Order: sequence, then C-alpha cells, then structure tokens
Amino acid sequence: NIKDNPNYQPFNLNNLYVALVGDNATFGQTSPLNGYRYRIQAGRYFGQISYTEVLVDARKYIYLKPFTLAGRFEYQGRLNASNIDKLNYINPLYLGFPWNMHGFYGNAFFKQQYAGQITQTALTGDQMAVANFEIRLPFSGAKKLALIDFNFLPTDLNFFLDMGTVWSPEKKIGQYYTLEAIDSSTNQFKNDPFVTTGLSLRINLMGYLILEPYFALPFYNGQKQSTVSGINFMIPGW
Repeated sequence: NIKDNPNYQPFNLNNLYVALVGDNATFGQTSPLNGYRYRIQAGRYFGQISYTEVLVDARKYIYLKPFTLAGRFEYQGRLNASNIDKLNYINPLYLGFPWNMHGFYGNAFFKQQYAGQITQTALTGDQMAVANFEIRLPFSGAKKLALIDFNFLPTDLNFFLDMGTVWSPEKKIGQYYTLEAIDSSTNQFKNDPFVTTGLSLRINLMGYLILEPYFALPFYNGQKQSTVSGINFMIPGW
C-alpha cells in the first residue's frame, strides 16, 4: 500500500475557473474550413500548490475555395505561483507538444536532442505564447471540396508556419543560459522564439483517426537547424 511508504506524502490540488467561449467554425475533412473559435479563461489552482492560470486562445479561418487560410494565437500562463517549484508535482508548460508546434515531439525531437542541439528544458516554462499560420488545401476526398474525388481517403495538404516561446522568472525572453545536452556537454542557448515551417498531410482514416506525417525546418538559438520529419496521431487541425 502506497500509504505504508514512510516517504508517502498526500497531494491535494483544487481549481476554479471561468471561461468565455465562442465557436461558429465550419469543419471540413480534417480541420475547420471557415469561421472562428475562441476561448478566454481565468482560473485559480489552490491546495499544496497555488497559482493563477490565464488562457487566451483565438483562431480564425478564411475559406478561399479551394484553400483555407488559418491563423491561431494562444497564450497560457501560470502566475503568482506558490510552492510549484519546491514540491515539483506539476509539470511546467511544454511548447513542444504537437498541438502547439511541429518538430519538437517524438522522433523529430529526439533527432535534435541526440545531436546536442536542444533539450526539453529549452521548451519549458511558466508562461507560453504560440502563433500558427496554415494554408490548407483539401487534396483528396469529397468532390465539392477536394482536388481529387476520392471519398475513401480524405486528406488535406498543409503549408504551416509555427512560432512559439516560453519563459519563466529564471529564463527570460532573450536571455542566454547554459543548456546541458544528454551527453553531458554544455552550450550557451538563447531563449528566443522557436520557429518551424514545412509541409504536412492530414489523413482522415474512416472518421476514426487523423494521421499527420510532416517535414519541418526548425529555427532556434539564432540559426537554422536540420530538417526533421515526424507523424502526429489523433490530432485534427486546430
């Protein structure tokens, strides 16, 4: 029994929040086609750890047949935190999740990590801002939407541009800090915005699963990095 462990310490965390939500988007084959979506949220976590959470997520879609222009801005912050670092029970915000940016998750991230270019530390913080832009083209699928009439495998071809940054009191934007690679080597890393651009193909598998193979070219630490490839699972277009 875990409670019989002498090192066991119970952990309590509660939260209250209020949100304003709007959504009039029209969905296509793998992503929204037209309209807008937004969520503005403020909340308070309290217990052994306490902090104020702020979330602003705004998305706009413009359908220019057959293309869709899609843009998103998201800010998420944990403010006025107490004990969040001391107890180490809450993971920091992570910019590299695939619903935030391409190229910093799974094998695409490991390739850069083992090359000594980056670690997860560079992508974590107490506050995070993300901006995304996509040009979406229905490639195969319904005749009235797609270039190729093939209802059995709806796909969207996407050009994407992702930009994001994370920061915290000890890691401010524009600040240099020492980054330790997995081979214990160190280098100076500048906390500037991360940028990735590239192409992806979202595939709708019978309405049960969305796959998104992609190629991405990352820019960070003041320079262009090597091209990476990856695949996202079960993540429709934002």
